[in-house]
Amino acid sequence: MKKLPLCFLPVFLLLSVCTWAADLKKPARTPTELTAEQKALLHEGIALHDQGDYDGAIRKYESILESNPDGISAIYELSFSYFAKKDYRKSLEFTEKGTGYISDILPRFYMQMASCLDHLGESEKAIDIYKETLEKYPREPLLHFNLALTYSQNKKPDLAISHLKEELYISPEHPTSHLLLGLTFQESGYQIPAIFALSRFLILEPMSSRASQVLLRLRQLINVGVVVKDEKTININVDPDAKKDEGDFASLQMALSLVSAGRFLEENKNKSPVEKEVEQFRSFFKIMMEMIGEDKNKLKFTGNYYVPYFIELQKQGYVDAFVYLIHASSSEQEIKDWLEQNMDKVLTFMKWSEQYQWPGKNDD
Repeated sequence: MKKLPLCFLPVFLLLSVCTWAADLKKPARTPTELTAEQKALLHEGIALHDQGDYDGAIRKYESILESNPDGISAIYELSFSYFAKKDYRKSLEFTEKGTGYISDILPRFYMQMASCLDHLGESEKAIDIYKETLEKYPREPLLHFNLALTYSQNKKPDLAISHLKEELYISPEHPTSHLLLGLTFQESGYQIPAIFALSRFLILEPMSSRASQVLLRLRQLINVGVVVKDEKTININVDPDAKKDEGDFASLQMALSLVSAGRFLEENKNKSPVEKEVEQFRSFFKIMMEMIGEDKNKLKFTGNYYVPYFIELQKQGYVDAFVYLIHASSSEQEIKDWLEQNMDKVLTFMKWSEQYQWPGKNDD
């Protein structure tokens, strides 16, 4: 059974949205177990859906419901295929039906319902559903993520950031949450938090179709405020009025700018761009360790969540593997050669990263 789609989509404004009750009704019906033959049809439908044949999948699910109208799995998959087909009204119809059953997948039906309403231009109703469902299921990470996405689409970045943090405490291996958090941090003027979040995304997803654009954005972020006038004049600009509600990053921003400016020094002129970036990160992490130590509270979520990971990464000697890995989507031959020649180092780093113990919310 699939999870709700996690993509960045615009909200489609349509007229005459179907009615929806303000409060989520308590389910009262009991679903019926699928027979072996019906389970086989369900798997065939899922395979067709995964191939993009949504109509073929729908026919499979409908055939199940003809003989077993209370087959909750078929109801969910049917709503999911209609959603993928962008028939949000039909998806909502079956989603509402699914919320009438007592089942373990009830939170998914509520997420699907909210997503349908969001795409039908009823974002406020969608938000209400997410919030009410979170009161019942506060540990469902995708509820936090989808609510954050809706807030982001509706220009409410602070609320989006809040729920992305909640989601990442529960599900630290979810790449898209790090990506959305990084983008929202950047758009809200938080340079250092954005660098950490986007770096974490690239560690988890270094070769995806999204990676190259994220890498470009990250490269721009680490060089913010450094302006080269000529070979002897390098200006460093740090915003004295930078927002501090996500933490006081003034010292780290200055340190990063100084490190970034260092790539233009005479001693580094013969290094390749990648070698300079490796040195940038290595120097930045070293300085960060010296500046922050155990006093991370002033950096709030970033200090509690991301900073310890990257400090430990530096202590373990994984900076080179980290930098080259996050550049894996680049077409530069130097990067490809290094990764090929040092794959053992990359795999060791990735294993360490997978086993890293991320903090929970109560560890703040």
